[in-house]
Amino acid sequence: MKKTLLTLLVGTSMLQAQNATKQLDSIFDMNQAEAFLETKAFKGKIITFNEAKHQTSLAKQLFDKSIGGSLTDDQGFESIHYKVLEKNIVPNYRVNYIFFDGKQISYDKMNDLRQRILTSYENGIPFVKMAQVYSMDRNASQGGDTGWFTEGSLHPKLEEAIIYGGHAKNDIFIVDIPVEDKYYMVFMTQAPKELTEIKVLRVIEPKD
Repeated sequence: MKKTLLTLLVGTSMLQAQNATKQLDSIFDMNQAEAFLETKAFKGKIITFNEAKHQTSLAKQLFDKSIGGSLTDDQGFESIHYKVLEKNIVPNYRVNYIFFDGKQISYDKMNDLRQRILTSYENGIPFVKMAQVYSMDRNASQGGDTGWFTEGSLHPKLEEAIIYGGHAKNDIFIVDIPVEDKYYMVFMTQAPKELTEIKVLRVIEPKD
C-alpha cells in the first residue's frame, strides 16, 4: 500500500512537471494566474516590469511580446517560463527631494535651512548636490532621486503634492507632514511620462 502511494505521488509530481507549459497555455489573465499559483504545483510569482526601470535582455524580449506571449529560459537544471498577462500604459513621475526628520531638527532651524537651500539654488548650486549634503533620507547619496515611480509607491501626502499639486518641471515646493515629523523640499526633476508596464507570470519548472 505504501509503495503504491509513493508511486502515485511520484507519478503525479512527474506529470505536473511535464505539463508546466501546457498549464501555462490555459492561463489568460491575472485571476487565472493567481489561482494557478495558489495550487503551488510550481514555484512562481507575478512580476511587474517597467520599461524605464528594467533594461535587461530578458525584459526587452518580454516587452516585445503581445499579451499572452511567452518565452522559456533554459537554466540547465530548471526551466523558467514567462507569460505576459497584462500590458498597460501608466503615468510615471520623478522628483528629487530633501527630507528633514522633525525628530532630529527643530522646525525653525529647518525652515532657515530651507531658505538657504532655495537661495543657493537660485544662485546656481544644483538641487541634487544640496540633497546629498542636507537630506536625512537613505537616498541622500543619490541626490534624493526617487527614480521613475507610479502612484502608490511613496507616502500618500508626498505623492498627492507631486501628482496633483499642479507643479511644472523644475519647480521647488514644500510638503510638510507634521503628525509624522516628516518634512520635504521637493524638486520636480521631470515632467510626468507615460511608460509601458507589463505584468508577467514567472514559473520555475525543475528538470529531472
